[in-house]
Amino acid sequence: MDWLDVIILAAAVIGVVAFIVLTAVIVLQGRSLRRLEDRVGPPVPVPAAPALERVRAVKSTPRRDAPRTDAPRAATRGTGAPRRGLAVGAVMVVLVGLLGAGTWFLFLRGDGGSSSTEATASNTPTRTVDTGIIPADVPQLVNKAAYTVAVLNASGVNGAAANRVAPRVQAAGYTLGVVDNAAKQGVPDSVVQYLPGKRDVGWNLAKDLGVKKAFPVDALSEGLIGTADAVIIVGRDLSK
Repeated sequence: MDWLDVIILAAAVIGVVAFIVLTAVIVLQGRSLRRLEDRVGPPVPVPAAPALERVRAVKSTPRRDAPRTDAPRAATRGTGAPRRGLAVGAVMVVLVGLLGAGTWFLFLRGDGGSSSTEATASNTPTRTVDTGIIPADVPQLVNKAAYTVAVLNASGVNGAAANRVAPRVQAAGYTLGVVDNAAKQGVPDSVVQYLPGKRDVGWNLAKDLGVKKAFPVDALSEGLIGTADAVIIVGRDLSK
C-alpha cells in the first residue's frame, strides 16, 4: 500500500466517523426540538389587521357582535432551519461521496488496490552493494595494450610499485602509466580500482595480478593516476 492508498483509506475512515457523529447530532437535535415544542405548546394565532372599510362600517352601524375571522397561522420557526437543513444535507452528500470513492479505490477496482503498489515496487531500482569480488567468468579484453594502468604503492615498502608490480603489469600486456606512492600507506591487501565504464579492465587486471577484489576508483586515487583506465593499489601482499 503506497501513500495514495493510505490517504484515501484515512479519508474513508474519517468520512465514516464524521457520518456517524453527524447522524447522532441530527437525532439529538430532533429530540431537543420536539421537547421544546411540547413545552411551548401550539402556536398562537396572530390577529389579522382590520380593513379600512370594516372600520368605517363598524362606526356607521349599531353595535353588534362582529363576525370573527380566522387569522392565518404564523410560522413560529425561523428561516434558519431550512438553511441548516440544506447545509447538513450537503455535508452528508460529500461524506458519502468520500466513503464511496475510498471503498471503490481499495476494494472494487479491477486490480484490487495492489497493482499500483506492485508497479511502484517493480519500477524502483534495486541498489546493489558492490562487494568487489571478481567473478569466475571475466570478459576477455581484445587488446590489453589499449588500456593504461597506473601503479600506486600503498605497502609502505620502498620500490614495491616500481620494482615488483610495474613489471608484472607490462608483462600482462597493459600500457604502464603513472607509478607513484598512494595517499595511504601500510595497506595489507592489494586492490584494483577502475574508472567508470572500465570495469572489465579492472577485473582482467585483478585476475592477471592475483588480486582478489576490484572497486570503482575513489577520489584520492583518481587524483594521482592521470589518464589511466585502472590502477593497482599495491599492498604488503604484493610487496614481497
